[in-house]
Amino acid sequence: MVTTRRSEGTRSCQPKTNPKGKKRGRTSIATATSSPDGGNENERSRSNVTVAMTRKRKRAKTEEKEKEELEPLLFPSCEGETEIIGRESEKDQIHNFMKECMSNRVGASLYICGSAGTGKTACVTETLDYIENGLPNGSPRTKIARVNGNTYNSPEKIYNALLQQLFDFKMEESYSAENARVQLSKKFIPTRKRKATTMYIIMVDEIDQLITTEQEVLYQLFEWPALPGSNMILVSFMHNSPFLFIC
Repeated sequence: MVTTRRSEGTRSCQPKTNPKGKKRGRTSIATATSSPDGGNENERSRSNVTVAMTRKRKRAKTEEKEKEELEPLLFPSCEGETEIIGRESEKDQIHNFMKECMSNRVGASLYICGSAGTGKTACVTETLDYIENGLPNGSPRTKIARVNGNTYNSPEKIYNALLQQLFDFKMEESYSAENARVQLSKKFIPTRKRKATTMYIIMVDEIDQLITTEQEVLYQLFEWPALPGSNMILVSFMHNSPFLFIC
């Protein structure tokens, strides 16, 4: 009975200790074997990310280089002296108009109409470049302002823009367009009756964008060069539509 109890006790102890030992052993071995595999997978993942980023940088550099090589071909530079072909007659008319105004020191207005891309602005710009750099000695000083009627949400804002460009006038945002108009009138129509020492040339592109119901801005722009003693020259452009039909 005693032996039997001991043997039963022994058999009862073995199942409790051995399976637990085996389970613990398997757990520890599994943990030991899974750790290196997980580390290798992480390293491979980091390596793949690094390779992908490197390839992406190389592609970006290649695309940027190709863009730099193609840009001069797609968008050729217009720096330096350029010549407009096929517009010799129009350029002569503009040049003679400007020359007469500058030599007599009187105001005048020139309106140019034509389809987009036909060289209107380029022809006038070529003449203005000559006036700025190639006038003979004794000619009046010139100040040139270039504005686009499509720039302003309100046509009256063109007065503020002209005042800033021609006279470097420091103004706050609250400065009214009417005050700017009055200041311009004093400059363009001097009170002294003598030849102007400075001629002001205003180039207004897309002047049709300044059209309003009462046409106050357009009337003012064309009135300044028409007044006696004016020293302002207006050159305006419009696409396609004859100006006479609109005003």
